[in-house]
Amino acid sequence: MKKQFIFVLDLLIIASSLTFGLKGYRVWFNQVEAIKVHVRPNDPGLQKSWVFNQKDALDALDAWKIERGNKKVIVAIVDTGVDTTHPDITANLWKNPGENGSYIDPQTGKIKNKENDGIDNDGNGFVDDVHGWDFSTSSHHITDEHGHGTHVAGIIGAQANNAQGISGVSPQVSLMILKYYDAKASGSDNLKNSIKALEYAVRQGAHIINYSGGGPQYVKEEFVILKEAEEKGILIVAAAGNEASDIGERQYFPASYELSNILSVASIDQEGHLASSSNYGKKVDVAAPGESIYSTLPLNKGGYGLMTGTSQATAFVSGVAALVLSQNLSWVEKKAAPLIKNKIQKSVKKLSTLTNKVLSGGKVSALKALENNI
Repeated sequence: MKKQFIFVLDLLIIASSLTFGLKGYRVWFNQVEAIKVHVRPNDPGLQKSWVFNQKDALDALDAWKIERGNKKVIVAIVDTGVDTTHPDITANLWKNPGENGSYIDPQTGKIKNKENDGIDNDGNGFVDDVHGWDFSTSSHHITDEHGHGTHVAGIIGAQANNAQGISGVSPQVSLMILKYYDAKASGSDNLKNSIKALEYAVRQGAHIINYSGGGPQYVKEEFVILKEAEEKGILIVAAAGNEASDIGERQYFPASYELSNILSVASIDQEGHLASSSNYGKKVDVAAPGESIYSTLPLNKGGYGLMTGTSQATAFVSGVAALVLSQNLSWVEKKAAPLIKNKIQKSVKKLSTLTNKVLSGGKVSALKALENNI
């Protein structure tokens, strides 16, 4: 059986999408102190982001007076990879504790770094998976040839107050990079690799998984790993999709799976209207900014640029989720997903433009989510 899998891959100002046929289918002490003194970071690119400049768009600047994130919070990004050399991304890349550090080789007496010794030091089946893994090439090289993954990573957790570029919603976080997409691969292979990426995230300690992919058919293997995530209390922030459809009538997975740990996200524009391409309906939980979003791009693609879609909206919500979990780190020992989801859903800003468009009837507010004592 063929599964249509739609993944919005937006470059610069022009939003483009690809449709695939798929079978069945992280000196930062100084940074912290600087942010405490300067609520608005000195990142010049924030001036180019309407989300950070428009009053009430996300309330991130006010939210940072309460919480700025925590490196203990791990957000897995299942996407096209990331530019690991990007100055706004590098400091916040997740470091696999089992593949980090050095040791003395007993045979040579020389010091070796676990990061590049060609050994699976933690025995998890992946060699030198320091920041994540590329499932499309079975390699630790998580290079982003496309740009989408780097853009999403910047929205969630770009480093703040480094006097360049932008800041992510959670400027302190650990970003686990899981690349599954290969433009030259078949749709079936991309699906299989996305499921492998989800399995890695669930089993390697991610607390939040940002997943922008999806399609109209139920896939058993995908459901099974997301069910395992539910049992572990891992939050799945899933894009509602970009077909301008009611996913209560035309289902879009994984957003449509009946799982308590899935938080599905629609996209809105600067005026608070549902984006023309965004999916909607009672299966969609919340909305967030997704139109003309300024964020990081691979350095060979300009370093920064605009993209549009529910992928971007989803990344903003993942960033807010990371702030909420950072504020409530004890939840890590519990089933955090429903607690985070409830906080975000119950603290949305109601908008008449979103009535009957998303279940909560509103857009996400980082400030209200942190102030909410539910």
